[in-house]
Amino acid sequence: MPSSSVDTSHDGGWLDRSEAPVAQAGLSVPFDFESNGKRTGAISLVTSDSEIGWQAVQIPVGVVKNGAGPTLTVAGGTHGDEPEGPVAAMKLLHRLQPDAIRGRVIVLPALNLQAVEAGRREAPSDGLDLNRVFPGDPAGSIAQVTASFVDEVILPLSDIVLDVHSGGRSMHFPGSLWLLECADAEMMSRTLDAAGAFGAPYTIVSPSLGGDMSEAAVRHGCLYLSTELSGGGAVNPDFLAVIERGIGRLIVHLGMVDGKSGSLASPRMMAVKGSEGIVSAPCHGLFEPYVCVEHRVRAGEPLGCIHSVIAPGNAGLEVLSPVDGMVYGLRWPAHVRRAERIAIIATDD
Repeated sequence: MPSSSVDTSHDGGWLDRSEAPVAQAGLSVPFDFESNGKRTGAISLVTSDSEIGWQAVQIPVGVVKNGAGPTLTVAGGTHGDEPEGPVAAMKLLHRLQPDAIRGRVIVLPALNLQAVEAGRREAPSDGLDLNRVFPGDPAGSIAQVTASFVDEVILPLSDIVLDVHSGGRSMHFPGSLWLLECADAEMMSRTLDAAGAFGAPYTIVSPSLGGDMSEAAVRHGCLYLSTELSGGGAVNPDFLAVIERGIGRLIVHLGMVDGKSGSLASPRMMAVKGSEGIVSAPCHGLFEPYVCVEHRVRAGEPLGCIHSVIAPGNAGLEVLSPVDGMVYGLRWPAHVRRAERIAIIATDD
């Protein structure tokens, strides 16, 4: 495993990932990651569960490489109900040619393939959230084995990871990047520079959710950006364009192609401070929102109302904002169960 210190002996100050090993028990890789050119295939990992027994987990992968330079990894499908990532990643892989870049782009369009095929947040075989089980377990379930592969193989190869997320079936977000609040000032500064180059309208800084890819990336000295945008389980062309333009600007920022990323308005910096901005449903029912995403609210202001269809004589129960801020995330489907998330309020950073 390479050191997490920055090697400034080559252009850009990126880590030297050339000797990072591609090795893990039960791992089958269809090609090597070091040769120049463009390759696609599927990585095979071995796992087992109580229903299926032994099985091979497939992770689609593409690598585009041309000589020395930084390594950008673009991942989609960490959650299977977020189709924007797989679509953006596959389009990137289709159009990117080796002679157009310096360095390496690793594309993982459906990191949690079983979940993507099922259109569910988690893989049906284990029901675990892939983004909550890092660093994973090479002898574990499908989510744990996949997380272990990313932690042991992909992150040591990568200088920066763009993990494309959206609201999935349950939430809706504005165009934004979600960054881990990092104690390493130099790494935080470089992450913010990369986020500025990506050019999403909002940048949200938040503590770790625990067991997620961002924590693992920081451990490996790898910059990490995550989109949070759109939602509803559908691909919105406007938000897809935000992702595609952002990837193009990020490639320029990394020095992988010549040019300038262009003049952009500074992203609005906001924060979600742990659980204080998370609003959960106090009861089961149908959620009627009073506000939209990006709406400014005051603490105590009603965000919406939950109507109980089994008690039609009762007035709906209003849900209040816990803090002053902006409605960053809002529940998409009306049907809600007690304790499910219905809103996220971001505060000015």
